[in-house]
Amino acid sequence: MEGFAQAIGEAFESLATIRPAIDQFLAELPKPVPLVAPVGRALILDLEGLDETVEVGLILVAYNSHTDDLAGTLDSYTGLRDAGVAAKLPGKFSRKMVAGKKIDKAKIEELIAQADVIISHNNGFDRPRFEKLFPSSRRRHWLCSLNGLPWLNFGFQETGFEYLCERHGIRNSDWHRALPDAQALLELLAQKRGSISYFSELLRAGRPQRVKATAAGKH
Repeated sequence: MEGFAQAIGEAFESLATIRPAIDQFLAELPKPVPLVAPVGRALILDLEGLDETVEVGLILVAYNSHTDDLAGTLDSYTGLRDAGVAAKLPGKFSRKMVAGKKIDKAKIEELIAQADVIISHNNGFDRPRFEKLFPSSRRRHWLCSLNGLPWLNFGFQETGFEYLCERHGIRNSDWHRALPDAQALLELLAQKRGSISYFSELLRAGRPQRVKATAAGKH
């Protein structure tokens, strides 16, 4: 036993001379990729209405927050809202259709709480209307697929939603209804330009602005 212990001690002494090289080797190894990818959640949004919102469509999706790749749909919701007799209605909606309808505020708040980013194709229209109904959404990071992606630089002649869907072969049997439009937007964002999806490009384009704003707030 004594001889065995002595041999072990001598072995450790011999390794001590190469310890700096071992430490350097370990320090230069790439960080291990987690077996379970970190999950982000995005809320794809579409609203219908003119001066007031009369329909809401939401799709909650998961994405790999390490690679920004879409991972799948988690939940969805759509609902009609009676905004009052003074509200102007889009062509596909009638007074009878929306009369007495109420959106499920608890369900929508649940979806907002799960999302770290909200995406619509025209934040200039959608964001103020949604934030008016759901102030909690002001605390979420918003991204706009209309202005957040350089569609013209990608070779498209227009940035309109229906045009882009048509150019990508996306069919929508019920344009200007909230949930079908949200689904079409999700299908559009899932399309790839080369090996990278529009969804990934949009997240990456929006991230530096968020980091820069955070850094500016520290001064």
